[in-house]
Amino acid sequence: LSPVCLGSLRRAASINAEYMGIVGYGATELFAAVMYAFSRKAMEEQTTYQVFSEPPCYQNFPEFVEFGNIDTEYPLVWNISLWGNVEAEAENVIQIVNSPNNPDGSIRRPILSDRSHVVCDIVNNWPYHALPVEQYDCDIMMFSLSKIGNAGFRFGWALIKDPVMHQHMLHFVDALTQGISAGLQAWAITMIQDYLDTEGDIFNWTRA
Repeated sequence: LSPVCLGSLRRAASINAEYMGIVGYGATELFAAVMYAFSRKAMEEQTTYQVFSEPPCYQNFPEFVEFGNIDTEYPLVWNISLWGNVEAEAENVIQIVNSPNNPDGSIRRPILSDRSHVVCDIVNNWPYHALPVEQYDCDIMMFSLSKIGNAGFRFGWALIKDPVMHQHMLHFVDALTQGISAGLQAWAITMIQDYLDTEGDIFNWTRA
């Protein structure tokens, strides 16, 4: 990930420099990388993590969780029944916050007080989906350019606070696709910079 690209991604998300970045071919690849990183974390801690999201939720979340599993002794376990039955201080629990939510478009918020165990999937958090655009403060946040009228532009990025989780995700993406080309990053920088320079004027057209 080029420093110029990382700077643009941070500015687009109104995020400061404490976040590290990683790019992938859409947020789908990055979501799998997040689950892989949590699976590595579960192995290191020798514990099992349960994963949930508020229903209704994206139908492929359980598959992403399963895909990221690398250990049968300390697996990640999808358990949607935790919604409404989990305390904010719960341990060994991971919450997926998809906002605006797919499929119903509702605005979602974390309920876990430990933000390091909250994954914010905010690929739809652009002005044509939500006004005003919501601000999130999660340790892992995922974004995508394909949701601003560029459906074929498979460029996603994640911003991560924990350096260990960041390294695990880098390992996954590098092993899977060897990362994003410099050319694609350059196109992404151009699009994001235009969005910033024009204060999101493109969304006046998409809303119309």
